Amino acid sequence: MKKKKNKNKYISFLREGLTKFFVVLIAFSVLGASNINQTYAYFSDTAIISGSTFTAGTLGINVNSQDSFNSGLMYPGDSSSTSITISNTGTLNSQYIAKTSVTGDTSACDYVTMTATSQTPSPYSGRIKDFKSVATATVDTAWNFNFTVDANAPASVWGKTCYFNWKYTAWQENLFDSSLGFSSTKEKLGEIKIGNTLVMNEILPNPEGLDTQSGLQGEWVEIYNNSNSAINISGWKIKDLANNEKVISSANTWNGRTLIGAKGSGLEW
Repeated sequence: MKKKKNKNKYISFLREGLTKFFVVLIAFSVLGASNINQTYAYFSDTAIISGSTFTAGTLGINVNSQDSFNSGLMYPGDSSSTSITISNTGTLNSQYIAKTSVTGDTSACDYVTMTATSQTPSPYSGRIKDFKSVATATVDTAWNFNFTVDANAPASVWGKTCYFNWKYTAWQENLFDSSLGFSSTKEKLGEIKIGNTLVMNEILPNPEGLDTQSGLQGEWVEIYNNSNSAINISGWKIKDLANNEKVISSANTWNGRTLIGAKGSGLEW
C-alpha cells in the first residue's frame, strides 16, 4: 500500500510540473511578442469587361488646288474672283475653320476688299486680313472669293502687291478646337498686284521751235488712266530730271480738262 501511495504523489508531481512549465511558456511568448516586427497583408482583385472595341481612323482635309492665286494687274475699281473647294479625305467626322492672313508689306492689302461665300449662312465682306469663318462640319464645300480694289486707292500703293494666304484647318468634331487632338491643315497662296493707274502714254520732249508754242506744237505729255474709274489730276505735279516742276491745272491741259475718264487719256503741256 505504501508503494502505491508514492506512485500517486509522483503522478501528482508530474502534473503540477507540466502545468507550471506550460504557464512559463505562455508567459515567455507574451513577453517576447513586443520584439516581433509588423507584418502586412496585401490583397488584389481583377474585373473583366467584355464587348469593348478599339477602332483606328484617319483625319484629313483637302483643297482643290495647292497652286497660288494670281489676279494679274488690277487697277482701282477692278474686281477678280476665284473659288476653293474643300473635302473631307479622312474616315473621321471633323469640323474646320477657314481664315486668311497677309504677309510682307500690307499697305496694298488695305485697299482690297474681299467677299467670301459658301453654304454657311453668314457671308463675309471686309479686308483680307480679317477673314475667319466659324467652325463648320467638314463636307464637300465650295468657297467663292471676290476681290475688289478700292476705287480711291492712292498712288502710294500703285505698283505694289498684296500677298496673302488661305488656311483651312480641320480637327475632330467632338473637340473644342484644333489644339486638343489630331488636326489637318491645307494652305493656298494668293497675290493681287495693283497696277500703276496713271501712266505717261506718249511724250513730246523737244519739238522744233519754242517749247511754249500753243496746241500740240510745244512740249506735251499724254497721261493714260488704266483704271475703271475717272481720276481728277488737278493739282498733280510733273517733274523732269532737272527738277523742273509743273503743277497740272485747267490752264495747261488740253481743252482745260483735268478729269481723265476710265480707260481714257488726257494731254498736258
